Amino acid sequence: PKLQPLLRVSPTMLLSMVVLALAIYVLLPEFGELGEVWEAIQEANYAWLAIALGAAMGTYVSGAIGQIGAVRQRIALTRMTVVQLAAAFASRITPASVGSLAVKVRFLQKSGLTNDEAVAGTALNSAGGGVARVLAIAVAVLLVGGSGFSLGDELPSGWIILLVLVLAAAAVGIVVFTAIGRRLLE
Repeated sequence: PKLQPLLRVSPTMLLSMVVLALAIYVLLPEFGELGEVWEAIQEANYAWLAIALGAAMGTYVSGAIGQIGAVRQRIALTRMTVVQLAAAFASRITPASVGSLAVKVRFLQKSGLTNDEAVAGTALNSAGGGVARVLAIAVAVLLVGGSGFSLGDELPSGWIILLVLVLAAAAVGIVVFTAIGRRLLE
């Protein structure tokens, strides 16, 4: 009889087993709360659930419209919306939204854009989204006014030290981990 080939344990297989074990360890306790989740679903106001679902889907549609506007080639809104949803899933399992960008760039390439056009369109969309977020924050600050951002007597003294440490760590991170910051250090 022919012998079965031996299966060697590779580093990739070992890493997969560790990730699977970690996922089971993290997710297993969540299954104990499924009864509570089911009760919450039964007691929910379905009209508000429908509104929330529509609002959530609206973010993907608006993201698709933004991406379509960032490229020259015509792309169907429905297909781009599905890509936005797929990109959201990909960004959950990859660091720093790399998966999201890769999904969008690959779709644009498959739609007929060159590599440069696909990357530029995705970058333009990301930059536009960043500008829109900054403007939304500025409008919120103007609407709320200074009273909503008071750091006065409400915070204990330890919080101010923590805030200073976080801001200092962020500044160091910006200098060390960005090209502009590294050029300033040279």
